[in-house]
Amino acid sequence: MQREKIDLLIKGGEVIDGTGSEPFSADVAVADRRIVGIGQFEDCGASRTISAAGLYVVPGLVDMHIHSERGLYIPELAPSLHLLKQGVTTVVGGPDGYGSWPLHETIGDHIAKLEGQGIGTNAVLMVGSGQVRRLTMGTEEREPTCNEMAAMKRHLREAMEGGAWGLSSGLEYPPGNCARTEEVIGLASEAAPFRGMYHTHMRSESDNLLNAVAETIRITEEAGVIGVLTHFKAAYRRNWGKVTPALELIEEARSRGVRVYADQFPFAQNEVRLIPESTWLGSDTATQGRAARVTQALKGVPVSGLLGLYAEMASIPDLEKERRRFLSARPEMLREMVVDAVVRAAPSEGGSLMALASWYGVHRGPGNPEERARFRARLNNREEGALIRRQVAENLDRFGGADEITVVTSVRTDLVGRSLAHAAESMDMPVSDAAVQLGFENAQGYGLPAVRGRRRRSHA
Repeated sequence: MQREKIDLLIKGGEVIDGTGSEPFSADVAVADRRIVGIGQFEDCGASRTISAAGLYVVPGLVDMHIHSERGLYIPELAPSLHLLKQGVTTVVGGPDGYGSWPLHETIGDHIAKLEGQGIGTNAVLMVGSGQVRRLTMGTEEREPTCNEMAAMKRHLREAMEGGAWGLSSGLEYPPGNCARTEEVIGLASEAAPFRGMYHTHMRSESDNLLNAVAETIRITEEAGVIGVLTHFKAAYRRNWGKVTPALELIEEARSRGVRVYADQFPFAQNEVRLIPESTWLGSDTATQGRAARVTQALKGVPVSGLLGLYAEMASIPDLEKERRRFLSARPEMLREMVVDAVVRAAPSEGGSLMALASWYGVHRGPGNPEERARFRARLNNREEGALIRRQVAENLDRFGGADEITVVTSVRTDLVGRSLAHAAESMDMPVSDAAVQLGFENAQGYGLPAVRGRRRRSHA
């Protein structure tokens, strides 16, 4: 190392350098905010020395899938101390096809805002396939025309020129599930000249996992980009054995030179609903066609009213003038976005959305008092109660069973962080009864209790 003034010396730690090699004891020298040397340094005149004895010294971690772009605009959240304290110094924003910036902005506008305000981490900004689709086609569920495809490619290319790192997609839900493989290949190809990345929530993470992995490999290979299968997993117990053949597909592709990778969260499943919606509904099919009903109901709502609902949906109390102008010029797209939000509204979401959903009979879940009473009556009926408990048990088994599910939030604070099996034992109830009881307790004004799959074991 060329001798220069060392601003910071991290001394005596076990260094994990990110290459895959074994940890080794060393000092790390920093000058002008850059690492300038790793080795043994004595009497180097460092301005500041930190003892790392008994600790690991590692490069800043990269969170490969995070939606923090939604909070980077907010001064209180922009420093991202909750990430920095965990060692995360870089975040990949805009995954799942959503994109990293609002539709009415350009990436240049977005970067200027963030640089002007300042943020705590580095940010990798992704272009969303759903983002460019909505910008070009609204929410129409069809193939793009030649002109629309050219426009989507142009949007993506301009974003890459402005500093984006690649294309993200969410092919399991609208509008991404309307995109054929060839459409995604065409878009991802625009990122190739920039050494860009294709970052995907695949078309399936459960029953059709292997086909989805094969599709991702094809997109990566034919587009000539770096591919990342994000939050890679085999969802539901019945699919756990598919992890091994899925990994074999990835390894085979890598062996022939395809640059495809996968990231993984440490849970077997993300959010787990203790009581599935179908169980709440029972044999009632009145919610069929709910999107059509809400669309009809919103036909007479003026753009100003739709903007208010959209603001609540997006958790933005005061929409910027540019976004208002952009959406006001596209009333049908705005109406479709609000309809989608209302149809999916949960009790824990905004009051207007929830009220509208309940008024039109769309949301019939546990946040609706009438539904709670109705469900209680069904639960107390001998035959229906037995059916409900069986359905709840089957649902829990899909996610690995009560031992694999962690209670994240509950009014019973002593159960937070414990397994559902432990919760049932503490409540002196069978697991299915405990799940129903927790659902009722936390549904009152808060929605279903937040529970997550526990840390993943090897289910290959």
